Amino acid sequence: MNWTLHQLKLFAAVARTGSMTAAADDAGYTIGAVSQQMKALQQEVGSALFIKDGRGVTLSDAGIKLLKHVGPLLTAEQDAVRSVDDDSKGSESVVTLGIFATVGAIACKPLIDALRVTDPDLEVIFHEIDVERDAEYVRSGAVDVALTVEYSQLPDMVGRDLERVVLHTEPMLLAGNDHAGLHPGMDLTRERTWILPPAETAFGSAARQACLSQGAQLDDVHSITDTALVLALVEAGVGMSITTPLMQIVHPLRLQTLALASGSSRSLVTLAKASHMQRRSVRRVVETLETILNGSLMETRQPDEAPR
Repeated sequence: MNWTLHQLKLFAAVARTGSMTAAADDAGYTIGAVSQQMKALQQEVGSALFIKDGRGVTLSDAGIKLLKHVGPLLTAEQDAVRSVDDDSKGSESVVTLGIFATVGAIACKPLIDALRVTDPDLEVIFHEIDVERDAEYVRSGAVDVALTVEYSQLPDMVGRDLERVVLHTEPMLLAGNDHAGLHPGMDLTRERTWILPPAETAFGSAARQACLSQGAQLDDVHSITDTALVLALVEAGVGMSITTPLMQIVHPLRLQTLALASGSSRSLVTLAKASHMQRRSVRRVVETLETILNGSLMETRQPDEAPR
């Protein structure tokens, strides 16, 4: 059927008032315009919808059947209009957020707590992602926005089809246990044991480049993916690694850290389709995450001066 909502609204008005004239007055149209629309609707339905009743009209059997379905349709249309109107207030919106463990462990609760106050009708659905495939989740529609990481040592691999927002940038730090004796000017060129993520991962590649930039020899390397295990091994004195302030907040162990002279860093960023970033609900999630990641959550002790 090719009828329109406009025709159905006029049909409901005629049925309610029992008169083309009264329906025209209510809708602000001429009688001729209403009559023309009802004629077109009857042609589309293929049945007469009205029966003349004195100066007015009453519904035919076909009209009665149609009216039963018109009410829910018009109610749904009104609900849709209200929903769109409420979008400026973030009402009844759902955002699927892609997260990874390190940030998710400490940022999810502050995010939910903040949105409950500022945007109580905004619901966030969390979806754990592999940061190595962050863009895939966004492009496929699996998530509306992905919270992920980028490294200063690695090229920008994000395509122009995605919108990128940098939320927070933090230094990459040299990490040892509390007996490691890390100090500014220490020699990193001599043989040491390292605990690093696999080289084929983004963090593993960035960490290796950060170490090599300091002249470190990477002949003796334990390849560990899990951040908690990496730092636990560092604390146990198995070797040295690369960490960040955020990782230390998530895993508060007894470690010594030093800033790297190279200034290597990683950034927490969000990726989303440009069209999704036009949704107020998505922008509110991104803005709230930025506030959280740059607020008290990130307050940690500053590393010592970089080794030379």
